[in-house]
Amino acid sequence: MRRQTFFYMVGILWLAFGLRVWLLADTNLNWDEGYSVWISRLALPELLDTTARDVHPPLYYLLLKAAPFGDGEWSWRYSSVLVGMLLVALTYTFGRAIGGVQVGIIAALLIGVARAEVHIAQLTRMHALAALCCTLALWGAARLWRNPCDWRGNSAYLLGVIGALYTFYLTVMLPLAVSLAWLWFWARHKFSLRLALQWVGLHLIAGVAFAPWVLYATPRMFSWRSEAATPPLFFTQFYFATLTVGRPTFDSMQLAFVGLYLAVMLVGVIVLFRNRRGEPSARPYRALLLAGILTPALVVFVLALPFHDFGRPLAARYLVMLAACFYVLAAWGAVRLGRWRTWAVVGVMVGVALWGMSNIAVGAIRRDEFYSASSLLHDLVGLPADVVILHNDRTWTTFAAAYDRPFEVTRQSQPMTPEYADYLLPQWWDRAGVVWVVETPYARESDPDSRLDAWFSERAVDRYRWTFDETTVTAYVRNRPVIALHTAIWYPHNQYLAGVNLIGSEIPLRRYAIGDSVHIALYWHTSPADAFTVQIRQGEQVIPFSVEPLQTQRDVGVTRQHISLPLLPDTPAGRYTVELLNGGEISLLGEIEVVQLRQTPTVTAAEIATPTDIPFGEQVTLIGYTAGEFRAGQTYPITLYWHTASPITERYKVSVFWLGEAFNPQSNNPLWGQSDGEPQGWQFPTTLWPPNTLIADPHTLVIPANVPHGNYQLGVVMYRVSDGQRLPVNSGDIAILEQITLP
Repeated sequence: MRRQTFFYMVGILWLAFGLRVWLLADTNLNWDEGYSVWISRLALPELLDTTARDVHPPLYYLLLKAAPFGDGEWSWRYSSVLVGMLLVALTYTFGRAIGGVQVGIIAALLIGVARAEVHIAQLTRMHALAALCCTLALWGAARLWRNPCDWRGNSAYLLGVIGALYTFYLTVMLPLAVSLAWLWFWARHKFSLRLALQWVGLHLIAGVAFAPWVLYATPRMFSWRSEAATPPLFFTQFYFATLTVGRPTFDSMQLAFVGLYLAVMLVGVIVLFRNRRGEPSARPYRALLLAGILTPALVVFVLALPFHDFGRPLAARYLVMLAACFYVLAAWGAVRLGRWRTWAVVGVMVGVALWGMSNIAVGAIRRDEFYSASSLLHDLVGLPADVVILHNDRTWTTFAAAYDRPFEVTRQSQPMTPEYADYLLPQWWDRAGVVWVVETPYARESDPDSRLDAWFSERAVDRYRWTFDETTVTAYVRNRPVIALHTAIWYPHNQYLAGVNLIGSEIPLRRYAIGDSVHIALYWHTSPADAFTVQIRQGEQVIPFSVEPLQTQRDVGVTRQHISLPLLPDTPAGRYTVELLNGGEISLLGEIEVVQLRQTPTVTAAEIATPTDIPFGEQVTLIGYTAGEFRAGQTYPITLYWHTASPITERYKVSVFWLGEAFNPQSNNPLWGQSDGEPQGWQFPTTLWPPNTLIADPHTLVIPANVPHGNYQLGVVMYRVSDGQRLPVNSGDIAILEQITLP
């Protein structure tokens, strides 16, 4: 039996490991993950001080700081993967302590394939560690209820509670849930005073161990509020969808799968609770599992309400701290069904969970968000007097993960008015040799008129700009020779390619989506004087790109040249080699995989309610739109229909807005409704638009309830993502679609 159990668990652990490392590095860090990386790089005193001012304790950040796996998405997330594997193994131990070996094996299988558990094990965040600590405490409670003198049980419970509290404040639900179940255990022992003193003593020790952090963090901590109340029905659906299929969305198919999982689980649970075998000794364990399921839901629901200072917006990761109770209860009920019924129920639950995993790879690809930009800064920012500025701070954490050197930020919440520019920018300009500005699309929100660029450009002796799809890096030269802007301070010494001139290259990613660009850094000992070719090759198919020579002096040491290869919509998916052709020599720069992430939706001209013929620039035409009715306090839906006759190599954003005669006091401008972003909710950039195809671009504008009477215009603007430059429309840069008078 032990050998059979061993092989079962090895198989389950390999399955769980495969699911957790699959696509591990195929998504960019989110804001919270970038924040974790940034904190882990701080010196220990600063790390503790920063986490004391944050909403999470320091244990996970200390673990991430000590992890020996290096930098990069895969390395940063791998610590959570290992913690997730320990969680699967510990769930087996917890289930075995509750209901026997078979319960433990099935519980480990269920938690191993659960999408929500896979998700937290693929995040550079503390939730997997918090779940591990909670499960350790649950296992300890199960052991000490079997034998109150068991030192392993007491130690495991104590360490689990302390570790959970030092990882995630919300795990206060753990001792609350276990203590509620402990009342059953206490009643079974006739309210023994000795057991009560033991239980209180354990929590006093945990409190004393956590007290130093409480005393340190309380004076520094700030409160936070939730954004909106969560309806109870929605919360219930969200909770059970998270635990079963792991998709917190509610279409009819998903609700059917959630219902199927819960239905077969409920059959086993009913049999479990009606079965008298093992009573009354099993009652505390059943109470423990129920408390572990219900208490997190109650705590998270209350914290999602907006009437107190400790509210948190609803998130699935807050609901899985004690999820081991859910899977152990499901396993225990299935085992009580006996024989073939057990494996039929388990098969249904595993099948539903794997269905929840079925779309996990959709859209999973890492984008060149800051890799190329940070590589350029690492190469060229070589003097301490240089200043790097991120404009603005909405994505500062992910930028900090990619660029691990000091930088300044402008605030998203502070508009870049002329007065603010004159106050803020001199403190950086006066001490810099070169000011390097990293500009993201969010810079348009706080600086729509590009005042930062105008302020620096007016004072710079020269300016140089590099474009990386949505991100641009601009060097404003104050007193350093222009030649220095092309001289690499660092380059990949270990890459020697064919010929003596090209001594290195760098391609930041290995997988690219059609519509993106491949950004390549070339390192020259002597840069070529004439144009050359970079091509991508797939068998006999070759896609060439002509590259202009670097406009700089020769023989200045190592120079860095940045080139971009756009992957147009007609680029076939597949694996390519990237090659450089110069003077008859071919140098292999690397290999890439090009993938198709999105198919073009089918649109017909019959769907267009109002035809138009408005050219935006030389390539794009707005051929019509379908709109709703302008009403105060309502949403205004509008779908634009675009057409292009040739592939578009630039990414553009679309802004749709209602412009009124009166100023809007909330926005301090005449806009009374606006939708701004890349087409189809950022999902279908213009670089993916196939020629001679209708492109539907839906938008929704929210019209304030206090909109005054008067005349309004519905306008559309299309502008370049990289620098905000608008495409010309007839004699201006705004297309007016409608004019109405609101009585």
